[in-house]
Amino acid sequence: MSGEDSTVGGGRDNEASGDFSTVSGGIGNTAEEMGSTTGGGRHNRATDRDSTIGGGMGNQADGLWSTIGGGFRHVIMGETATVGGGVANRAQGTSSTVAGGGQTTHLFRGGNHALGDWSTISGGAWNRATGKYSSIGGGDSNHAERVYATVGGGSDNIARHRSSTIAGGGDNATTGNAAAIGGGVLNEAGGEAVVGGGRDNTANGRHATVGGGEENAASGIRATVGGGSDNTARHRSSTIAGGGDNTTTGNSAAIGGGVLNEAGGHAVVGGGRENKATSEYATVSGGQQNTAFGEWATIPGGFSNTASGDYAFAVGRQANAIHAGAIVFGDSSTSEITSNARDEARFQMEVFAPEVSTQSARAAKTNVEPIDPLAILEGVNSLEISCWEFREHDTGRHVGPMAGAFAETFSLGHDDDSITTVDADGVALAAIQGLSQTLNEKDDRIADLEKRLTDLESKVGADEPALADN
Repeated sequence: MSGEDSTVGGGRDNEASGDFSTVSGGIGNTAEEMGSTTGGGRHNRATDRDSTIGGGMGNQADGLWSTIGGGFRHVIMGETATVGGGVANRAQGTSSTVAGGGQTTHLFRGGNHALGDWSTISGGAWNRATGKYSSIGGGDSNHAERVYATVGGGSDNIARHRSSTIAGGGDNATTGNAAAIGGGVLNEAGGEAVVGGGRDNTANGRHATVGGGEENAASGIRATVGGGSDNTARHRSSTIAGGGDNTTTGNSAAIGGGVLNEAGGHAVVGGGRENKATSEYATVSGGQQNTAFGEWATIPGGFSNTASGDYAFAVGRQANAIHAGAIVFGDSSTSEITSNARDEARFQMEVFAPEVSTQSARAAKTNVEPIDPLAILEGVNSLEISCWEFREHDTGRHVGPMAGAFAETFSLGHDDDSITTVDADGVALAAIQGLSQTLNEKDDRIADLEKRLTDLESKVGADEPALADN
């Protein structure tokens, strides 16, 4: 049966049953609705108004104003939908487009399906664009499931949420709106998060970013992991640039790199190995096994140093600044050095300087008491002054008292392991005063004796003439 003003140009077993329909040629082709067109090929069916099939085999255009350019076993069910070519492709959404691609395995079910309205698949095979305005560039077995979702290519990628994007790679998945994955394998990005690439990376905090690497995770809001492996930025605005097995445990923490480092809230670890800056605003620049527990504490580097006091500073080897404001410098020896009081500086090595100033203003002092210079002199006289060498420092021979005897004699300083220079200077000056007082007393005694001797000599000289007359 032919439609009004329909045309069959040639071929065999063709039928133009719709009014104003056209079959140009081929075998077994039909144009079944008004204005429909089949150009040629075999067993093609244009079954809706103004639908068009250019050619190919086994194609069906069942959408109003739909178009199939050619290829094999395509199906269109959406209005104004388009399939350019390829194998077993389907354009089901309104104004959806499959440019081409598809494959013939599994009984011709390997084609691309543009199921969402205004969805687009450019090529590849087994791809599914189910979201409105979704898009797949190519590749294999990719899914763009929500409105504005996009997969550029690759294989087995799933853009599950609104406005999410996967550029390529394999087995990547978005788990939130506006998420983005650049490529790589087995990566996951949550809402408004980004994974650049790499393998097994996860950015599931809002606005979080993982640049690449392997098995990195940015789970805090605005958290960032640049790369490396097995790094975890758990908290808000925390950052790990790279390295391996590093972890942030507080907001705005930062780790530059290295291995097995940990940074707490607003704290920084620059790098190194097994370093921890766990208190607010603490810093460990590098080294190994350094720990900054105090707030605003700092360790520039070295090995096995601890800054547990607030504002404390430790550097070198096994230096422990455990008091607030303490500064401790360790050397290369295996012995530990530890602060004894807040706001003090301790050095395990010799210190060379052209001059050293000691604070001594009256305004800086309290509990000022007079001393007895003679008692201080007596104490100095009782001290054993020896010549000796340090056991762990080759700094030559030295002379002086033992710290324990000094502390027992004068009850000065923080402990019996060291002598502060201000106490040594003070004791020396007091002993000099005591010695001066003793010498002055002796001078007075000598002057008195000399006067008495002079008087006696004068008296004896006056008595000599009288004695001579007798």
